Amino acid sequence: MLPLVTYAIPAYGSILNMVLLFADGALFGLAVKKGVTSIVLLAVALVLAGYLGLSIPFLTPSLIATHLVNILASVYKSVGPAFFAFPILFILGFALALWKG
Repeated sequence: MLPLVTYAIPAYGSILNMVLLFADGALFGLAVKKGVTSIVLLAVALVLAGYLGLSIPFLTPSLIATHLVNILASVYKSVGPAFFAFPILFILGFALALWKG
């Protein structure tokens, strides 16, 4: 029974990745739709913390870009050409969750 499980998962691995990516986009879409109040409250909290003199660490755009490129390169190495379908599925899930969520 164990050899069947280990051979069946790689056969459907790319389909499973696509389904999980769509679900991830849907979850992000729901979070965006439901999180507008949280964003406003976070902005108020950051302004208040700055007024109180607390230091707030901000990331630089170059640091974010460097990490993003490294992450994308490692994902492309692990999934190959299916990598180009990922943004499409993510955006579809995101839009569906915004529309129906």
